This record gives sequence, C-alpha cells and structure tokens, in this order.
Amino acid sequence: MYVYLLVKYLLKRKKIEFSFKKIFSSSAIIASLIIIFSLTFYQLNEVSTSTAGTLESKFEEDGKYYIIFDKQQIRTSENEFLLIDANQAYFITYSWNRKIKEKAKIQTIESIN
Repeated sequence: MYVYLLVKYLLKRKKIEFSFKKIFSSSAIIASLIIIFSLTFYQLNEVSTSTAGTLESKFEEDGKYYIIFDKQQIRTSENEFLLIDANQAYFITYSWNRKIKEKAKIQTIESIN
C-alpha cells in the first residue's frame, strides 16, 4: 500500500520517469524479496524430532509409503517401508514443519530390540 502511494506521489511530482525497464527491475526485486522472506519463514518452522517408541502402523497410499509413529504420519521410502514391522520398538528421527504437519519425512530409523 505504501509503495503504491509512494509511486503515485513520485509520478505526480515527475520525480521518476515511467519506463518498462525500471518497472521490470523493480518488480523483479520485489518478487525476489517476497520469495526470500517466504522461504525463510518456511525454514524457520522446520523441526527435527528424535524419539523412541512403538511403530503403530504402516500403509501405502497412491504409491507413497507412510508409517504412524506417536500419532504422527511420517513418509518413508519403499525400502524403509519394507524393512520395518508394525508393533516393533524403534528409535526414529524425522523432520517436519510446524505449519504443515502432514509432510513429515523420516531421516533415520533404528530397531531397539
């Protein structure tokens, strides 16, 4: 809003010239800043969790493999999915985002037994 009013004021006072090159470069800078702030915000909410417990269940959905561990749905690779068993004790490390909790990804998994 403030940027719009500033540009409007400067155009009225003839302080800036209206050219395609300036508009394009200004738009590119503003778009870059928005992207940088969005990615920074996303990364600041990235969390890594390590816990030990019993694997509740595992399932496949649309060619993607998931496990349920401590009421958290965690995506795994096909190889990990085939090697682990439900109702077994594991030590697991996974990363997830506070804003998008259903997008957790497994980092490491080790059998406790």
